Amino acid sequence: MKELLKKCDRIYRELPCCHSDGRTCNCYSCLCNEYFNTADTYECKKKLSFYVLKYAPSFSTELYHYLVKSKILDRFNNEELNILSIGCGCCHDLYCIAFYIKQRNLNINLSYTGIDKSTQWEQLYSQDAVYLQQDVVKECDLKGFDIIFINKVFSTLYENKHDKPFLDKLTEAIDRDMIFDAYLVFVDVNSKFKGRDKFNGAVAKKFNQETKYYFDGYSGGTGSNWIHLGQKNVPKGEYFRSLSVKPIMETKKNSYF
Repeated sequence: MKELLKKCDRIYRELPCCHSDGRTCNCYSCLCNEYFNTADTYECKKKLSFYVLKYAPSFSTELYHYLVKSKILDRFNNEELNILSIGCGCCHDLYCIAFYIKQRNLNINLSYTGIDKSTQWEQLYSQDAVYLQQDVVKECDLKGFDIIFINKVFSTLYENKHDKPFLDKLTEAIDRDMIFDAYLVFVDVNSKFKGRDKFNGAVAKKFNQETKYYFDGYSGGTGSNWIHLGQKNVPKGEYFRSLSVKPIMETKKNSYF
């Protein structure tokens, strides 16, 4: 993660603003405008680097606490583990998973495949993985994977009314491709207004067991079995001080199930 952030910092510092209309360069403003008003795009390398610097430490922290609580990786000790990350972006999950395996002294032969629609992420990819440029609304192949992460993709598809074709492809692939004891992990905004309940309603019935985790926000209602992940602070790295963009230092209101 440290080397990833340093690389993004260098790219962010070196590249000029992608706008040519004389406006003051503000990547945060562009990201917010896209998130709330249009489709998320990462075709600007400067904006992409800003995004990683700002949010990757928080996203990795969230995933780490989920891994600690769920112990989903511990079940693959002394085994091979094939992971698919849909919406992999900068592959923050790969860095976090590798760190967790090392920290816990797990003997896991890890294989990682990342899928993302944008080609701009290629400049940040780790060499320890396989990457595919793919539109998941049009195709979805889950064959041979033990854990499938759906990383903050569905809320964007939901906002842009691409949720139904994606769910159709995903549920077909679950029935057709998934290993019997494989895991599918949904990672996204903890809000019904961002598609959380629609995804759960379409996919949960495909599995015989479901466990839900959340950081903040909706907790499942009275009598629910949602598990609270209470750790909110992002561990401070000394190198954060040298970065041109300050990372957010707490986890977001996201859910894992």
